[in-house]
Amino acid sequence: MQPTVQPFVHLGIRSEFSVVDSIIRLGDLVKAAAADRMPALALTDLSNLYAAVKFHKACQGKGIKPIFGSEVVVGTEQTRVTLLAMNQTGWRHLIEIVSRGYTDCLNLGVPQVEREWIFAKHEGLIVLLGQHSEVGKLLCSAVPERAQPVVQAW
Repeated sequence: MQPTVQPFVHLGIRSEFSVVDSIIRLGDLVKAAAADRMPALALTDLSNLYAAVKFHKACQGKGIKPIFGSEVVVGTEQTRVTLLAMNQTGWRHLIEIVSRGYTDCLNLGVPQVEREWIFAKHEGLIVLLGQHSEVGKLLCSAVPERAQPVVQAW
């Protein structure tokens, strides 16, 4: 009996639409993922959703489920979290949060979102708190215990 291999899914990919961070072309990305038999990919361009339609079309017919997301800058402390849409409600909330960053909170041309906006529109979203999030920074600090109440808030 052969062991079951859990398929790998990237949950944080930046594309050519994150001009400063990536040069990955969507067609090449999806082609490589299909060749590796990945069942899904999460596109998480920085503070934008510009590639959503192109990404969706690239995934169609290739056996890859597109997961829509964005890494967003949170507040003036410049931390980052990744937001992934689980369903239509999450997609709608993701659009609202990212768009509001552009309309209500541009800082030197960089859209920022407020933590409260995410808390208010959390339904249908998965929030990934990585190394550059407030939680991640606290866990890497000299006093990692300070992360506990922040994790509870999230």
